[in-house]
Amino acid sequence: MKINKRGQLEISFGMIFSIILIIVFISFGIYGVTKLINLQNEAMINKALNDLQEDVNNIWKNQIYSSENYSYSFPSNVDKVCFKDEREGNLFLYSKKSNIELKSKRIENINLLRMLNGQGEKCFLRDKGKFVFTIEKKEGDNLVTIS
Repeated sequence: MKINKRGQLEISFGMIFSIILIIVFISFGIYGVTKLINLQNEAMINKALNDLQEDVNNIWKNQIYSSENYSYSFPSNVDKVCFKDEREGNLFLYSKKSNIELKSKRIENINLLRMLNGQGEKCFLRDKGKFVFTIEKKEGDNLVTIS
């Protein structure tokens, strides 16, 4: 009596091929979701920074004293927003968990000398999920301050 093992071997190759395909599809799915989340975080950061610049410009254009509170939503990985005077920018976003700089940008029309008050940097921490800034322009000032 001859036993045919050929069928068993073909099924195992088919199973292995199916498992490899499943792993490939799951890998591409995870990669795509990760890219989508990173794109969403980048868009959220850019929107908040553009809104901040727009609010600074609106206060800066006022001829009289103006002071308003604004809140900005950043992704959950942004734990600290700092202002300092450096070549690449004056606003820096940091992640507390990894303690690395996430992004920098130059915000125009702000008085960094008054804001920093002789210190190297001025940082703001997240408050109840948002960053709240007071944007102020005093009478006779050319630029605004953020506190």
